[in-house]
Amino acid sequence: MSATDLAAVVLAVVCLAATVALVVAAQSLVRTMRDLRAVVDDLRNETLPMVGELRSGVERVDSVIATAERITDTVDAASRLTSRALTPPLIKTVSFMAGARRVLHRQPSARGPERDALPRGSRR
Repeated sequence: MSATDLAAVVLAVVCLAATVALVVAAQSLVRTMRDLRAVVDDLRNETLPMVGELRSGVERVDSVIATAERITDTVDAASRLTSRALTPPLIKTVSFMAGARRVLHRQPSARGPERDALPRGSRR
């Protein structure tokens, strides 16, 4: 056997070993991909119903928020209407009471004229 023949045999053995290693690696990769596909299918089967439930929950929350916004608008409108309806008469009443209080304080007191002559805040 010549050196060329020996090199060809060694090269053939190395190629055969590399091919066997690649086949084993490919089989392992195929097994892993099958397992991954099974996991993805299980995940899909479990998550799709959850997404449907989540969607219905979000729709309920959206409905509650819309109702709360309508109530807020109604209360705001009622508050503005009440303010517009009550503020002018209330201001007039307070003004009238302030004027009446001024008039009553200017009247001579029942105790006599010397009481009116005293400066404000001083007592006997």
